[in-house]
Amino acid sequence: MIKELFNHAKRWRTWIVNVLFGIIITPDLVFALLGFDWSTIVPPKYMPFVTIAVVILNVWMRPRPAVLAHDPEAQVSKLRKEVGEYQGENV
Repeated sequence: MIKELFNHAKRWRTWIVNVLFGIIITPDLVFALLGFDWSTIVPPKYMPFVTIAVVILNVWMRPRPAVLAHDPEAQVSKLRKEVGEYQGENV
């Protein structure tokens, strides 16, 4: 149970960290960027939505969970690298 939970946390670490940083940094980021008149681009009433959209976009930039060492994809990649080195190729 704990190992499975730990594996899920490792697999989804990018999403978890981005969401946490988004929650923590967003207020400071908004205040830091207030030096620029963002209302010329984004109306003030839409600013919270734009901020949330930036955080969501950042999370979506990683479209799939991370590959762990015991996943078949990682095993195949490792085998291909070993075979390429054995045959004198760079894979």
